[in-house]
Amino acid sequence: MVEQLGLVDSDSKNGLKTPLYRFTTEAYIVAWILKYDDAYQTSQQQLNLKDLEESINRMKKAKHKIYELIKRLFSESFHSSMTEFISRFYAKCMQLDLAANTPFFTNEEEDRSKMQMRVGLFDKIILAFIAVLNSGNYHFPKTIEYLSAAHTSLLVNKESAEAACKIYLEALDEFPLETRNTIMAIEKAAIESNFVIAQPSKDWEKVWKENRTKDDILVLYAICQNKHCKRRSYPVKVGYRYYRQKLVSAATTDFTDGFKSTHYLIIDCPCCKKENSTYVFDSYDNVRRCMNWCLAKDIKQ
Repeated sequence: MVEQLGLVDSDSKNGLKTPLYRFTTEAYIVAWILKYDDAYQTSQQQLNLKDLEESINRMKKAKHKIYELIKRLFSESFHSSMTEFISRFYAKCMQLDLAANTPFFTNEEEDRSKMQMRVGLFDKIILAFIAVLNSGNYHFPKTIEYLSAAHTSLLVNKESAEAACKIYLEALDEFPLETRNTIMAIEKAAIESNFVIAQPSKDWEKVWKENRTKDDILVLYAICQNKHCKRRSYPVKVGYRYYRQKLVSAATTDFTDGFKSTHYLIIDCPCCKKENSTYVFDSYDNVRRCMNWCLAKDIKQ
């Protein structure tokens, strides 16, 4: 939140030096996010139209500040294909929001109970960032990782996933082929590392080694829910674009047993051919959880 710039002469004129500090860009981002959250929470209360308009204007001001500060953070602290990609994704989200003039209320009548707030994609990234901070479940060393957790939640939430993923892939396609492959390779490495560090099974290791150089192919793990399937669990290759388009969060579904904030895809089983019977997970910890859940379900049945 603060950084030391150096040493300056002290006000006491005693010849000693005193440290000079300043707030970091990260500190200003957090400060404006707090301002945004305060305006958002105020807008959810029973207010008259004038106060609602003031809250919306405060949200818009904070939103612009946050966007500009994130751009500054990326330019000051990072220079990579991935940050260039995420910056472009954020820019495209912000452009859409500006065109739609979000946030706004859909009803101009005096009846406050009939009004609904509409927020844009960049608003949703900010709200997801707030949720990440408030949850207390994330402890990252760098601000960019909190931002990554925020827009990842946007990409897997069933209410925003389709629109967000469309913009995400559009941003990717705007880069030259070599840069696109680099971005996919970075994401592939991050996703597959969730298996590597968890000491995965040998069948996954074999398929992973065969596909390590294929930037657009992810090696994940599938579990069929049909207990009569002859091959209930196995490694599976998934195209990067298909992964991005189909990945969802169990937190937004009706699952009640064994699933919390895990991400997965649903596919038809290539073995027993049953439709939508197979969950594909992007971490081995969640594979193990699903196996335990399936075993408990089979025993119960």
